[in-house]
This record gives sequence, structure tokens and C-alpha cells, in this order.
Amino acid sequence: MTILLLGRPDTPTDGVADYSERLAAALRARGRDTRIVRMRWDRDGWSRALVDLGRDAREWNGEWVVLQYTALQWSRRGFPWKIPTLIRRLRHAGCRVAVTLHDPDLFPRREGVGPLRQMADV
Repeated sequence: MTILLLGRPDTPTDGVADYSERLAAALRARGRDTRIVRMRWDRDGWSRALVDLGRDAREWNGEWVVLQYTALQWSRRGFPWKIPTLIRRLRHAGCRVAVTLHDPDLFPRREGVGPLRQMADV
């Protein structure tokens, strides 16, 4: 199974959600069970959202979780300080973690994604 993990919804349009729906459909067409999960830290608060994620992630042991990353889906002001905690929580639960960067212009040099790459499994 592959989990596509999204943050808060973007309004009025949500390009990352649209991308994830298309990716999930393509993976399913190739026989890969895929679910889209939205982590609602914006509604529930980070503490509650991380507890819920830890509970859900236990069921995903050994599965791929692909964090669909854009800074504003994961932070009110574009500084996603909780992402390392989120990745550690997934890895602690036995998940294989990958990150899709949807706004690469925020990382103009390869060194900008180095720490994120070190935390992920790919």
C-alpha cells in the first residue's frame, strides 16, 4: 500500500490534492493499493494530529508514506517546524518515507533539501 499524506487543504483550489488524486488513480491502475490521508493539524492542532498520525501509522508498518510537501500546507506561515517530528513518527512506526516537493523554488540549491533527504528513506 502507498499512503499519500497531505496537510491542510488549500482554498479555493488545491493543486496538491488534485495531483494526489491523479497519482493515486495511476497507481491503482497499476495494481498498487493507494490511499490519500489528510493530516488536519490546522483544525486539530499539532499535538492531536501527531497522536492520530502515530496511531494510524502503526497500521502502515512497512508501507510507503509519501509526504506531499508544500510549505503552506504544513505551516500557517511557511516555516514547517513539525515536519521532522512527523517524519520521525512515521519512521518509528515502521513506515518507509518519501517526500514529494511541490514547491522546489523554495530550495534553490541542493543543500536546501539535504536534511530532508537524510530523514526520508529515498
